[in-house]
Amino acid sequence: MPEKQSTIGINDYLDQIKREAPEHVKHSREVEYFLTHLDGRGTTGDVLSESVSVKIDSRDIDTIMRESLVEYREYYKEKLIKGAARVRDKAISHRDPPFQVGCSLMTKEPGAAPDEYAVEFAHNFTLTPGKRVGQEKRCAERNAIEVALNNDAYLIVAMVTVSKEVSTGDETKAHDALHPCRECRDMLRHLKMRGILRGDSIICNVNDSKKVDGKFPEEEKTVDELLNLYKDDENSTLVV
Repeated sequence: MPEKQSTIGINDYLDQIKREAPEHVKHSREVEYFLTHLDGRGTTGDVLSESVSVKIDSRDIDTIMRESLVEYREYYKEKLIKGAARVRDKAISHRDPPFQVGCSLMTKEPGAAPDEYAVEFAHNFTLTPGKRVGQEKRCAERNAIEVALNNDAYLIVAMVTVSKEVSTGDETKAHDALHPCRECRDMLRHLKMRGILRGDSIICNVNDSKKVDGKFPEEEKTVDELLNLYKDDENSTLVV
C-alpha cells in the first residue's frame, strides 16, 4: 500500500500495541499531521466528498459487519482505547489548559482477508484561536477518517475517542464522555449516506480524567443511536 503524505513512522508505543494485538491485525498506523500553514490546516485534501469504488470480498456487507463487530468486542476495543489515549497526549491545542482528543478507527480496506482490519490513530490540532468549519477544523475524528479514506477504506466498523473533556463548549451538550462535535456529527451523517459508516457502526467515547467506581466513564453507541440524540442538527446544512 503506498505511503500517504499525512502519515509518519509508527512510534514505539504503537509498535507495542501492534505486538499485543491479535495476529490477524492487518496494520497499525499513527496519523501525524504536518502543518503547511500556521492557521491549523494540514496536508490532506478534502477526501470526504470523493466517491469510492472498490472491490470488496465475496461476502455481503451485512455479514462483514456482523463478523467485524464480534472482532471489535472480543479483540480490538481495549486496544483502540489504549491507542487513542496515547496519541491524544500528542494533540496540539492553543487553549490553556489544552483541549486534547485522541481517535482510533477500525476499518475494512480492499483486498483484506475476512479477519484482517486496518487501524488508524489520530489527534486533534489547533495552533491558534479562531472559528473553523469543515476541513479547516482539525478534529481527531476528521483526521483519522481522512486517512482511512485515503487508504480506500470502504467500511468503518468502529470509532473510539478518548479525552478528559466532556463538552466541546456547549455545556447543554455535556455528557459523561466527550461526544463528537457538530461538524463531526455532520461528517458522520455524510459518511453514513455514502455507506462507509453504517447505522450499526460503533461510536465509543471514553473520559479518562477520573475513574468512577473503579473505571473510566465510557459511552458506547451505534451511529444511529448517537445521531438520534442530535436530531436538531438536521435543521441546518451539512458541514463536511
